[in-house]
Amino acid sequence: MFYDVLLISPAIYVLPTFYAGWTIGTFAPGSSYSFAIYAAAGQCDITKGYLAGTFEFDYYGTTAEATFIFAEGYRWEQAHLYVGSSVLPTNKKGKFTVTPGQYTISSGDKDLFFSEEDITFTVRNLSGDVYVIGHAVSCKYVM
Repeated sequence: MFYDVLLISPAIYVLPTFYAGWTIGTFAPGSSYSFAIYAAAGQCDITKGYLAGTFEFDYYGTTAEATFIFAEGYRWEQAHLYVGSSVLPTNKKGKFTVTPGQYTISSGDKDLFFSEEDITFTVRNLSGDVYVIGHAVSCKYVM
């Protein structure tokens, strides 16, 4: 078993810092998208990673649903999601952040350890175009 951070692609690399910064969007209400999820894609370079599943984003009216769908053989460890009008979320000091624990939504209170289930986050009270960042940690289950 090994663990990897996942990247949704195509992504826009937005911060050349210690942390990889990526975002997808913008998306207008009435849209539905599907993206590849890559594991071990350091510095947002998918040629260094491998396909680990898909990410679906549906935005209708003022509500969006984001679903992480893992490929067979992968298990969940944790997931984080940002959906908002800024290209990146901001931290408590009002500065842009790419730290997943500071994203809008976290799987923190869900017991995902070794889960094979897809996970869906619902975000309400949205308006206008939005950016999306999905982050997950998975493990490939090796028997």
